[in-house]
Amino acid sequence: MVARLAWLTGIAVGLALAMARLDAGGWAVVTLKDVPEYMVAGKAVSLTYAVRQHGVHLTPGLSGWIEARDTRGGMVKALATPASDTGYYLAKLALPAAGDWTLTVNSGFMDSKSGPVVMRVVASGDQIAKIGDAERGKMLFAAKGCITCHTHTGVSPKTGFAPDLSSPRFAAAYLTTFLADPSIKPPSQPGLVMPNLQLTHGEIGALVAFLSAEPKQSVAAR
Repeated sequence: MVARLAWLTGIAVGLALAMARLDAGGWAVVTLKDVPEYMVAGKAVSLTYAVRQHGVHLTPGLSGWIEARDTRGGMVKALATPASDTGYYLAKLALPAAGDWTLTVNSGFMDSKSGPVVMRVVASGDQIAKIGDAERGKMLFAAKGCITCHTHTGVSPKTGFAPDLSSPRFAAAYLTTFLADPSIKPPSQPGLVMPNLQLTHGEIGALVAFLSAEPKQSVAAR
């Protein structure tokens, strides 16, 4: 009985600390602004990202960086500096070799991070095949910080506190309107507001294509 009471007390304390952390502003959404479809090996690209406390308030004064890793164990780190707009940061990143690299923005706001975003890196002079809207949307789902709150098993199995978007649940026309102006829908819980990320028309179209696609089913080997 004593052991069970101690266990329940520990759970209660843990939940209380988690809620206190949320109320105290201990999390943020990290959003890459202009996400390239690919990068060229050895060519530096300027990447801008925003840090929004509670997904809403742009937060200045942070010391963050972008970290990139490839499948061969390579790692590149680019320190960020404040951009001209409050709460935005700029980092120049050059990746040395072609292949798939995973980009993560470490915001400097407690342990809030972006992504990870899988970035294609090609050799200079290579022909580039354009990716489809749904695949682009999958990339943006990570880059725009959607996985901070939402679950999508096609991107990350992590469970968020906002609706699970692994399967289509909203009409494409509604999603298009909502992503352009999230204020059309009141928050489902007090204090949990869907931020307006100032998405471009192309970004919205790609995200809608991704969120409207049926999840791929794994096929058992015969």
